[in-house]
Amino acid sequence: HYARRTWICPELFRTLAPDQVREGLTEAWKMAVCLDARTWSGWTSSRPQLEEVIRTARGLKARVCAEDPYEQRGVREVLNFGHTFGHVIESLSRFRVRHGDAVGLGMLCALDVGRALGVTDEEVAREVESQLHRAPGILPRSQLAKVLAGHQASDIEGLLRADKKTAARGELRMVLLRRIGEWVLQPVEATTWRGLIPAWKEGWMP
Repeated sequence: HYARRTWICPELFRTLAPDQVREGLTEAWKMAVCLDARTWSGWTSSRPQLEEVIRTARGLKARVCAEDPYEQRGVREVLNFGHTFGHVIESLSRFRVRHGDAVGLGMLCALDVGRALGVTDEEVAREVESQLHRAPGILPRSQLAKVLAGHQASDIEGLLRADKKTAARGELRMVLLRRIGEWVLQPVEATTWRGLIPAWKEGWMP
């Protein structure tokens, strides 16, 4: 059952380590970039206070969940932005890269896949990556390269197939960004993401 009411305790935030705050901010900025261009513009123009970020992101997520409370309409798929390869990064690092940080790197992978498929505009991808490094402070691409070092495409494919983000026949589906505030659920052929691996392993934007 979907929650009737949620409570936020700002006092808790002061007990968190900087790494935990970064992870939470990454998930919050994910909501803005996918769902609300106005919020994204405001946050990038003037860095918001932590409590504002949390309240706004919580409101965006509540709106999505209320529209699709039982995950039957596909609306909640947007919450998976960055998680497809984020889960791969978590697993390959043996969870030394924690969830929020893995999602941040996964968002960079999603931007790259979107660009490769012509879904995400080059300028949009570069703006989003730049702002994610500046504001929530996601990990650099060098960390992605470090995680992928020594692993083959087959290792990644096995993890992707085991993840819940694949469709019934095993094909990969990813949440990709059309533009700020607009997303799409897109089937992705293995040749697309395999072609990006060399750049990821070198730590640069394809």
